[in-house]
Amino acid sequence: MKKEESELTLVEIERRERNRSKVRRSYYRKIYNLNELRAQVDVLEDEYERILIEQEQRAARYADEMALEAEALEPSPSRQQLLLELARVRKNLYKENEDLRNLQMEHDKAHGSLQHLLDVKQQDTEKETAAHNAKEMILLRPFSIGECLEVSRVAYNRISSYIEAQKANPPGFTVLGWTDRRCLLDGVLSFCFQKTFTHRRADEVSNVTWRMMTQPKELVQLYSPYLNMRYHVVQQLDENNYIVYRTVDQMDLDVVQKSLFLMTRFKTEKGVMFVSHGLDSSRIEDNSLDLDKLGKRERWEDVFSWVLVEDHENGTDCMFSFGGAVVAKDPSNLFWLIEVLLVILRWEIRAVGSLFVLQEHRRPQSLISTV
Repeated sequence: MKKEESELTLVEIERRERNRSKVRRSYYRKIYNLNELRAQVDVLEDEYERILIEQEQRAARYADEMALEAEALEPSPSRQQLLLELARVRKNLYKENEDLRNLQMEHDKAHGSLQHLLDVKQQDTEKETAAHNAKEMILLRPFSIGECLEVSRVAYNRISSYIEAQKANPPGFTVLGWTDRRCLLDGVLSFCFQKTFTHRRADEVSNVTWRMMTQPKELVQLYSPYLNMRYHVVQQLDENNYIVYRTVDQMDLDVVQKSLFLMTRFKTEKGVMFVSHGLDSSRIEDNSLDLDKLGKRERWEDVFSWVLVEDHENGTDCMFSFGGAVVAKDPSNLFWLIEVLLVILRWEIRAVGSLFVLQEHRRPQSLISTV
């Protein structure tokens, strides 16, 4: 048995060596052919240059003879001479094009190297910032899956009741296909924006949306820059449950708004639902912001918002709903309705596509006729 294994190993070694020899021969053959072709190109270029010079000299002699025969006429270049000049210009332009192409390749290579260095530095900076925030933000008592499930259950019942109650109410205004429904009850303004996306599946839209929601860097880009909003994932229980800490530090306000909430995902009968629900703020300690130095005070805000993505009855479209609730007694909270509309428009651009599509049959006739 050992003898057969030894013989098999030797055969395998010999086969690999033969393959290496074939590869080496093929490689050197290609190198040789390439060098031969380069040598032929050099010979042809030299021959082309020699013929071009001879033709230029012949054209010059011909022009001199023509000038002597027609003394009264102003000498004009012959067609042959013009063609030779064009050939010379073509050659110079070809060489210049090759030089510029090589220069562009060098610049692209340098740009790629610098971009790589910048990306690495940015990643290192983000890691350092995340590590610093992790030390400054301490979750005093981590949350459990059971707590998350209970919050999800309560939130789902609340959302289901709101959706059922709003079916009898007509929608309000419509902006770029988004319809609005609002309900003011006991000082709390509940809202919901809805839109149907054609040829989009609920699972496709929900996966893209959840990826954006769970990436703080992408999520911040959905909000206006002057809000100076920051998101931090302080605990990830699984792929469907995140504990998120958010701060809003507007320049024109003397308060820093803070929120601790659960961001959860679960399936419904017709689609997928995402819920952001406020949690007990006493379970986190944040030392990342020096409020005394900023001259501001902190204010904890409750969070309640939800996203529902459902497949349409036709099987090809999906309905996207974004809702939530704010305290209507505070005028600054009403501002969030405008901000929410801007958020969903930015989300649509990133997750679905452009808001404006120019259709062929809708083009104005005046524009077509003037082209």
